Amino acid sequence: MVSSYEMKKIIFSLLFLPLVAHLMNLFLFHFRERFHPREFEHGFHPSYSQTVSQLDYAALDPILSQPFHYLGHGKQMLALESEDGKYVLKIFNPMRPFKKQWYKHWRYWKRYSSLKWIKREWFTKKDRLKKLFNRHKIAYEHLKDETGLIFVHLKPDPRICHLVSVTDHLGKQHILALHDTPFVLQRKAILVPTYLSGLIEQGKHDEAHLAVARVEELFDRRIEEGITDRIQTMENNFGFVEGKAVQIDVGRIRKFPSLDPEEKERVMKCFESWLAEAFPTLSVFSLAGT
Repeated sequence: MVSSYEMKKIIFSLLFLPLVAHLMNLFLFHFRERFHPREFEHGFHPSYSQTVSQLDYAALDPILSQPFHYLGHGKQMLALESEDGKYVLKIFNPMRPFKKQWYKHWRYWKRYSSLKWIKREWFTKKDRLKKLFNRHKIAYEHLKDETGLIFVHLKPDPRICHLVSVTDHLGKQHILALHDTPFVLQRKAILVPTYLSGLIEQGKHDEAHLAVARVEELFDRRIEEGITDRIQTMENNFGFVEGKAVQIDVGRIRKFPSLDPEEKERVMKCFESWLAEAFPTLSVFSLAGT
C-alpha cells in the first residue's frame, strides 16, 4: 500500500523531473554561443519534405563555390551572405533561437519553462517546419522573381552534394554539408527603408516615387496569385534587387484560391500608413493634401 507521502513524491517526480531535463537540455544542446553546422544538418523528415517543380540546379555551382559569412538570424532561419555580396544562403533553425542573454531575465526563464513553450518547441517542431517548407515552395513556384529566390532545398536530392565554407559571427570557419541541410538560396536585397533613404539623399525623388510604385506592384502580383500575409514589415521583410521590389521573408505567406478586394485594400492601407510615417514626402496621403 503506497502512503500519501510516497504518492506525493511520485507525482512530484513525474512533474518536476521532465522540467529539469528540459532546462538541462536548453543549456547543453539548445543554448549555443557558437555556430554548430550539425545542428542545421538535420535532414528531411517525410512529414514535412516538399517536392518543388522547375528547380534550377545549374545556378548552384558558381554561387556555392565561394565562402559565406554570417549575416543575421531570426526565429525561423539563419542567414549567410556570399563573399561577393550578391547572395544569401538561409538555413532553417531546428529550434527557435533565444533572446540574447535570456538567462539574465526572469521573464524568459518563465517563458522557456512554460508548458506552452515546451509543447511548441518539442512536440510541434515537425509542424512548424512543414509550414515553413510549404511556404517556401509556394514562393518559389508562384513568386520566384518577386522573392529573389534562386533555389530551395526542401527534399533529399542526390544532386545536392555541396560543401560550403561558412564563417560564423565570431569569425570561426566551418564546413556546412548541404546534402543534409534544408536551405534557401536568394539574391541579396537592399531593405526598403535603406533603399528609399539612399534615393532621397541623392536627390533622386522621381526614382524614389517609382520605387514606391514597384512595391505596390509587388503587392498586386501577390494578390493575383492569391498570396498574402498578415503583416507587411518593410524594415525587415521587403527590399530591392537591382531596382525591383522583392519580398525577402516569405515565412508567413499563405495562398488562397482567390482573395477578396478587401485584402488588397488592407495591404495597401498598411503600406501607406508605414510610408506616411517613415517617408511622408513619398506618401500618397501627403501628396493628396498638397
